[in-house]
Amino acid sequence: MNDRFLKDYSITPNPVFAQDLRNRLGILNENSPRVRALQLRPIALGAIALLLALTFTLAVSPAVRAQLQEWTGVIGGVLFTATGDYPGEDGPVSIIPSEEISLEEAQAVLPFTIDLPTWVPEGYLLEDKVSILRFEDGVERVFVHWSAFDKALLELEIENSTEPKWLVGPESIEELSVNGKPAALVPGGWNADTKQWDNLDTLTLYVPHKDQSYIFVVRENDISVDDLIQIAESLP
Repeated sequence: MNDRFLKDYSITPNPVFAQDLRNRLGILNENSPRVRALQLRPIALGAIALLLALTFTLAVSPAVRAQLQEWTGVIGGVLFTATGDYPGEDGPVSIIPSEEISLEEAQAVLPFTIDLPTWVPEGYLLEDKVSILRFEDGVERVFVHWSAFDKALLELEIENSTEPKWLVGPESIEELSVNGKPAALVPGGWNADTKQWDNLDTLTLYVPHKDQSYIFVVRENDISVDDLIQIAESLP
């Protein structure tokens, strides 16, 4: 992968969350998998038009989509492209530096609202600091974390993108209802070493909230899908 790949797809898992998850999975060597859903940065309008022309929309039933290896559709205001083709390129990986500030400071300086769930599973505590990533195209992304003893972090990710786009693995999206609105549950992430979609016990829930997309990331062994939905439904 090169720098352009990182901008176009924004491979930016929070380093604290990633390290905590590696510790929990016992993959601490240099060849440990790097996993995360990849966000598509804006691409040429012609490419988008071609992509949309060649794929299916959500008019296709979930049962039919489950048999498809590749499709594009919108769930909860998020454009997903599910594909078995790894989107990266060969080359060194560059990580975008993050800035750590207090939650109060982030709420004051970021151009979007940070709403927090009013319920999280017992034992999880909100961390004092949040991480912020700033991209050249003006997109800003904030990571909020809750920690619990001997468990992976609960992560909430929010950004000021008006047209969120995510590239995920084949047959990896389940449609859910959160507070009566469509949401997407995605297990797993891209493995930069094997070029495959794996680590299916990492769950990412994409929830529409006040004209934004709120993204919750957990480890299924620590937080169940039902609890994850309850967390999202407690957003004010």
